[in-house]
Amino acid sequence: MKLGISILIWLASVAGLSSPALARDWYVYVDGSGDAPTIQGAVDQAADGDRIFVGPGTYEERV
Repeated sequence: MKLGISILIWLASVAGLSSPALARDWYVYVDGSGDAPTIQGAVDQAADGDRIFVGPGTYEERV
């Protein structure tokens, strides 16, 4: 019985460690209506694994 409980606890801890990180998609549009108002703003807020999608248009900024 103790062995069964130990195995269940071990499996639960391993499952918690192996869950994938949640990546986020950031959308930037020239009119500022996306998740971030600028490309640089999206870069500053993004974490490892996140993706940044830039809509069409001319962006007047330095990245």
